[in-house]
Amino acid sequence: MAVEEEMGPDELATHAQQILLITAKNRIPKRKAKRQPWISNTTLELIEERRNLKAGGITQDKILYKEKSREIKYSLKKDKKQYIEDQCKEMEEMHAQHKDHKLFKHARLMTTVLKPAPKAIKDNTGKVFTENIEILGRWREYCSEMYKAEQTPDTTITDMETEPEPLIDEVRWTLKQISNGKSPGNGEVPKELITEGGEESIQLYHRLILKIWKTGSWPKAWKQSIYITLPKKGDLKLCRNYRTIALINHASKILLQIIQKRLEHKIESEVNIVQAGFRRNRGTRDHFLSYETYLRNAENIIKTFSHALSITPRHLTV
Repeated sequence: MAVEEEMGPDELATHAQQILLITAKNRIPKRKAKRQPWISNTTLELIEERRNLKAGGITQDKILYKEKSREIKYSLKKDKKQYIEDQCKEMEEMHAQHKDHKLFKHARLMTTVLKPAPKAIKDNTGKVFTENIEILGRWREYCSEMYKAEQTPDTTITDMETEPEPLIDEVRWTLKQISNGKSPGNGEVPKELITEGGEESIQLYHRLILKIWKTGSWPKAWKQSIYITLPKKGDLKLCRNYRTIALINHASKILLQIIQKRLEHKIESEVNIVQAGFRRNRGTRDHFLSYETYLRNAENIIKTFSHALSITPRHLTV
């Protein structure tokens, strides 16, 4: 505790990350490498036999090694063919049982073709880059322009309400809100690892958040994001034809969601009641539904008045 108090936000963030990573490495067993679902156990045994031959030296058993490779190649083709036939039979059964959701899911998995990443990218002037360093530089330039914020005049706030420090209960609540199975970004510490660390891990990150809150200094690792590019339609040499996804540090999500939750309470009282979108339980679809309801009610009222006027004598005879 005394050592942590002397640390800055950067050092404390690195310290917390190293504790969890070292503990996970010593306690959590390594995950076995994934294999293709269509490879049979017989083929895996052949691959293991060939691996043993290679480990023992193939100078004397070179003919046996080639023969084993031919057997593996034949067995792989046979397994792949059998797997496709089984999947087709399963899809026919789904079609007969009217399980359309599962049917289309299987069809998508069977027909998906991985597109290789392009080895070239263009800049604004049309110049083509082929080297990895140039491509990364172009992407850095594009993302910087896309997320560049406009400069706003410096306004000094004199009457400012002091916000209380984040509570440890807020950290616990935020960890429950963050979804599982997400990429941890450059931090290498997923949310599940922080949660499995128990109360000690929660208290450690609470102390880190308090340190950031008091000093106003954001750790450098939390400022970095990993961008994933997903291709869209069009010329894939242009950056604008990609969808970018930013993978941020999971530890930074804790403080970000605490700030967001507090801002929601502050802004909700200031936003107009008719404002929709980006508000909980007040989407634009709710307004469309209300508008449709008003139109139907107005139509019913008009019909009622029209019927009343049609049966009421307009001219009185004396």
